[in-house]
Amino acid sequence: MSEKPQDQRPADELRSMSEPPPKPQSPRKQRPLAPTQRDPDADAPPESRLQIVDDDDAVLIPELAPERLASASRYGAARPTSRAGGTRSLFFRRTMIPILLTCGLIFPALAAMWLSTDRDHVVRRTGPWLPVALVALGAVFLLLAVINMAQVKHLMTPKRPPAAPR
Repeated sequence: MSEKPQDQRPADELRSMSEPPPKPQSPRKQRPLAPTQRDPDADAPPESRLQIVDDDDAVLIPELAPERLASASRYGAARPTSRAGGTRSLFFRRTMIPILLTCGLIFPALAAMWLSTDRDHVVRRTGPWLPVALVALGAVFLLLAVINMAQVKHLMTPKRPPAAPR
């Protein structure tokens, strides 16, 4: 039996600790069972391989024949259609009556709410001009609503033919 002397054992242990660990063996690569086909576009840059197809807006109708196309010289320019009366129409005036009445009542109600808040509330920092302006705007809207109602009533009354002289 060959035994190392005791003073050699610690040196061998230190040497074994300082050596790198053995490398693990990588698994062997196996050949594929069937041959693979090479993609012809594999060597092309990635930008050329992209094919974006955006056909969601395609229209599947035949093209219109040239003789069927309209020309501006044949039909003339289109005239803009104007609404009869614009803001002077009876429909518009009748629509504005409830809007003006609502604003004429809500604005003074908002002014009353401003007055009912605490003195240190954020809304009170605007100053006393806000409730005064709200009451004034409410009065203007109510006045416009009354004038508008009178005009609509006048426009909706049937016109009587003049009385024949005797």
